[in-house]
This record gives sequence, structure tokens and C-alpha cells, in this order.
Amino acid sequence: TKSKYAPIILDFSYLKNPDEYEERIEKNEETAELDEEFRENHLALLERFYSLFESVHKYITDWLAYLDELAEGTFVQHTTEGVLLDVEGKQLMAEALYLYGCML
Repeated sequence: TKSKYAPIILDFSYLKNPDEYEERIEKNEETAELDEEFRENHLALLERFYSLFESVHKYITDWLAYLDELAEGTFVQHTTEGVLLDVEGKQLMAEALYLYGCML
């Protein structure tokens, strides 16, 4: 059986042309009302999921930026090799990557 919201729940093809899908939903009064109902009933949950995905993206982006800065020599006292030779630095790098894996 199809879900009540099937006409407005889209797959990743939405990302290729979001305007087309939005227009299709807004043109049809029934799907427009269904879209509004879905928003009213599930907005809080959607916002929580968005916040989760945004936080995971920020985490890995910040960590990769740190690694780039480390490799470029931004931090005078630290290098990638130096951090990995240090017991605590090695531990933190491994934990940072492990934590990202757990998030995914």
C-alpha cells in the first residue's frame, strides 16, 4: 500500500531539478494541501533531522580544514607528522575519525 504522503515524498532525483518538483506540487491543489499538512505534522522532526545532518557535515568539514591547516603549517609548533608521533595526538586523530564513522 502506498503512503498517504507518497505524492510529496520524493527521491534524490528532486535534487537535480527542485523547481520542477515544487511547481508540480503547488499546481495541484490536493498535493499542495497534502504538503502543508505534512509540514504542520512533521516540521519539528524534519528540523531535528536537518540539524543532525548539518552538524555531521560541519564536524567533518571542520576536521578536514584542521588537517589541511596542519599540513600547510598554519600551526607553527605542530605538523601532521608531529601530531601522529605524539601518543595523545595519535589517539585524538583516531578518535576523531572513529567518531565520524559512528555518526555516519
